[in-house]
Order: sequence, then structure tokens, then C-alpha cells
Amino acid sequence: MTLLELSGLRAGYGGSVVLDGLDLTVGEGEVVALLGINGAGKSTTMRVITGLLDPSGGRVVFGGVDITHFPAHKRAAEGICLSPEGRQVFPHLSVEENLCLGSFHPRARRHRAESLERVYALFPILRKRREQKAGFLSGGEQQMLAMARALMGRPRLLLLDEPSFGLAPLILEVVFNTIREIARSGISILLVEQNAQAALGVAERGYVLSEGRITLSVSAAELSSSGDMRKLFLREIEETAMPARVSVESKPAAAEEGLNPEPILQIRGLRRTFGGLVAVNNLSIDVQRHQFLGVIGPNGAGKTTLLNLITGYLQPSAGEIHLNGQRIDGLKPYDMCVRGVGRTFQLVQSFPEMSVIDNVITGALFARDARISLDEARERVRRPLELVGLERKTDVLAGTLALGEQKKLELARALATQPQLLLLDEVMAGSPHEDVVELMEVLRAIHAAGTTILMIEHLVHVILGLAQHIVVLNFGEKLFEGSPTEVVADPKVIETYFGTPFTNK
Repeated sequence: MTLLELSGLRAGYGGSVVLDGLDLTVGEGEVVALLGINGAGKSTTMRVITGLLDPSGGRVVFGGVDITHFPAHKRAAEGICLSPEGRQVFPHLSVEENLCLGSFHPRARRHRAESLERVYALFPILRKRREQKAGFLSGGEQQMLAMARALMGRPRLLLLDEPSFGLAPLILEVVFNTIREIARSGISILLVEQNAQAALGVAERGYVLSEGRITLSVSAAELSSSGDMRKLFLREIEETAMPARVSVESKPAAAEEGLNPEPILQIRGLRRTFGGLVAVNNLSIDVQRHQFLGVIGPNGAGKTTLLNLITGYLQPSAGEIHLNGQRIDGLKPYDMCVRGVGRTFQLVQSFPEMSVIDNVITGALFARDARISLDEARERVRRPLELVGLERKTDVLAGTLALGEQKKLELARALATQPQLLLLDEVMAGSPHEDVVELMEVLRAIHAAGTTILMIEHLVHVILGLAQHIVVLNFGEKLFEGSPTEVVADPKVIETYFGTPFTNK
């Protein structure tokens, strides 16, 4: 029996058409994957289904009722619940307060206690963190919270938008195993996912969306074995989850490459606690000038906290940070920017109501050299926009970009500050394979031009292909460091970060 039916949907933003006659169905108790490259219209489809975007044509029918123009809160009351792209948890509320917001309407509120027990059983780590502020959770824990909050609405249809975003291999497996368990309970699921291999491992059917229309609709097994699909969308598991199968040409250490042995960044005994939680503990790292340093580790290892401490978004509980020989811990983010430290964010922090070019101009106006005029800033941002491939979207509102394009925008804005030290937090997350390859070449060019780079990334083949040296974190401490070849061969790293191979069963 059909639960959700989309027919002839048309939708877009301003004068831009994103969905152009889309047709799609989800049956009772069925798991359906919606696949496509960035910009194909996947998240726009989710916005139409949830009532966050009113379509200009077509129909949305749910449970036999035409809900095309129902407001979002009424659709939630009908049992359509969304785990959004980018998680969108409330950072200053506790885990349990976030969960309770998921059961705001009376139909779900009556069963709140029962629903809490259910989601805590699915995600035991959330029970342990129930009183902790959501903003202090790791990326993987925030993804679990977003899914659990959607389940608190007692959905008939669960919409999952990019649940693998920014997840380490071990957490990726946990999340998709949980999706299987949710599906076994009889809840219908529509899954939007860049990691097509993982999505097709849990789905029964799949759609391919291209330029706002469905171009292919077959079983998940047929879609997974399609040669065209594999070429366009599927990431081979051995590239990202099995270090023993990765062929890596060892890169020489910084000293062997003739790099300046003087560290641009020195971290000594760094510690940061949040209440009783130790996020970073007695961490010491040197980043050599002109080095490309990779930082990996499971979700919750303290990677983003490390970047927040370096850039002044958080203050350390103990320890010191030195940039170019000067102590910088305690300075504000603005101070760090004008000293030549640029960064991107794991969850994009663009100004959605500003154009692409105006977003990047804000970076140029805080560059580390002398103050410049607005006209000079406008001229300066042309090169960063060309580097990341957004030169033709300068006047587009940032909030209408696909996730991969927003990641490129963040990189362009950071480059516009003319950093001597560039900190990258999951800059590839949510990007299709083609964009990942393109961004790798961009980062190689930036590094070759003399910029020191410290990069956090869960796509292991990216780190192995770019970094000269890798630091592995676990529970806020340094687990291991060495060359790419040494890292992928170390048993502790394999067990802690990669675990067992991800399988789709």
C-alpha cells in the first residue's frame, strides 16, 4: 500500500526551478533511497514533503490525503518527521530537551516517556549524555540525536537527509545498523544519501534524481550493480573503510622535503573539559611550516574541539598554544584571523541570506594584511571563487546552494583571509565523488603555494592522498602519529578508527 505519493512536483527558489515534474512513491513499511549528485534536488524534495517549501505545481499525497499545501506542523502531526541535513540540533539545550522538542504535538506528547525509552534503547550513548548540552556532542552523537529527535514524533514516515554526513567508519556502521532496526519496526523511510553504497544496503528500492526529475527507478540491488551508478555515485568501501586495501605511496617527512623545521604552530599539554567530560587531554602537537598535516580519529575524539581551541572559539582548561613563537591561547577568533589563521567549519557557517560573493568578501575584509576597501575586497575574492568553482554563482544566495557547494563557499571565504595556516574541518563531507577529486587538486595547489594546512577528514583516502604526516586522536588524546603508510599499518589505529569492514547486510 502506498503511504507517500509525489506526482508532477515543481518547486524552486525565486526564479530558479529545482524540481521539474518529479514523481516518487514510498510504500507502507518500505525503505526507499533517493540518490543524485549535489544540486539534483534531493534536499529540496525533502523540504517539499515536510512543508518547508510550497511547490508551484504537482501534488503531495500522504496516507490517501492531499497535503500539498499543509503547513509543516500539521504534516508533523500526521506523522512525517525529518532528520535534517547538517543535524540542526539546538546546541544550548540538553540532549533530553532536544528530544522532547521532537514530541511537541499532542499525538506524540502523550507517549513521550515511552518514546524516550525507545530512542535511548536505540542510541545508548544519548542516555549517558541526556543532561549534556547538545553543542558539546561529537558529530556522530549529534547525528544520532537528530535521528532520535525525529523518532520522538512517532513517525509513520521518517525522512533521513544525509545521515552519514561527517561520520567516521565505525559510527557510520552504527548509524546504518540502527536505520535497519528502525525499518524492521515497520516505519517507512525515505533516505537521501551521498554514500549511495550504504544507502542501497538498507533500501529496498532506489530512485536517481537528476536536474529535478527521476531518471531511474529500480530495486536497490539493480541500482547497486549498475555500472553507471557505480561510476557516478558509489564510493568503493575499500577506499574508505579498509586500510589494508589502500595503496599509499609514502610521502617523506617534512624535514626530508626541505621544509622549514620551525613549527608554525606548537600545542603543549592542551586540555579542555565540559563539566565532567574531558574532550581534549594533555595533547601536544607540532605543525611544521608549509606542512600538510592530517588529523583523524573516531567521532568524539576531540578533533573539532582542537580546532575551536586553536581559533579561539573555546578557551583551554590547561596548556598552551603558540603561533609563530607567540602564545595565542586566550585570544578571540577575530584576533586569530588577522594573525593569519583561516578555517572552515564541519557544519557550514555561511550567511544564507547573503550572496556567494558577499560571503567571501566578508573573509577578505578580515585578511591579515592592511585594511582594504570594499572594491579591493571584491577584486580579491575572484581568485578564491575560481579555485573552488563558484565563479558562475557569485550572485546566488548562499542558503540555496547544495551542501557540497556550501562547503566550497566556506573554503573560498577562508582563502580570502589570506591565511598562512589553514584549518579544514570536514571540508569534503557531503560532497559527491567528482567534487572530492576536484577539491583534492585545489588543496594540493594551495599547499604548493606555501600555505600550511591542518585538515580533519573522515574520508580516509583523501587524508592518505594529501597529508605528509597524520595524527590520530582518540578520547581527546594522541593515539598515534606518523606517515600515511605507518598510520594505516598500525593495529591500534585500525581497531580504534576503522573497526571491522562496513558490510551491507
